[in-house]
Amino acid sequence: MATVSAEKGESLNKEELYKYFEVQAPWRHPNLTIWEVSAGLATNRTYVSQLINKEFHCNFNAFVNDYRIKEAKSLLQDKKEANTSLENIAVKAGFGSTSSFVRVFKNMTATTPAKFKEQNNS
Repeated sequence: MATVSAEKGESLNKEELYKYFEVQAPWRHPNLTIWEVSAGLATNRTYVSQLINKEFHCNFNAFVNDYRIKEAKSLLQDKKEANTSLENIAVKAGFGSTSSFVRVFKNMTATTPAKFKEQNNS
């Protein structure tokens, strides 16, 4: 992952976090930690945690999982991925296991990945 040059400290803002996640896509790494994101943004974990809590009203894991679910939904709707297994979708979206993928997906969307895929590809 690329890093930003100077120590940002408290000046880290929502737009910088968005840009980092959009460009670097750290959420694709299944064992991503707040420490790795902090290093990539050249700041400390407290500032990243506080920014996510304050601006997005969730914790780090929920923030990361939101990106993962958006990616999974995109893959599940992609005709080119029609024959891709849920296991591979989970990996591509950054989940460490299919079971955690299904659990988080269902929790965030109120449906299973298989049902979502079926409803969006019919």
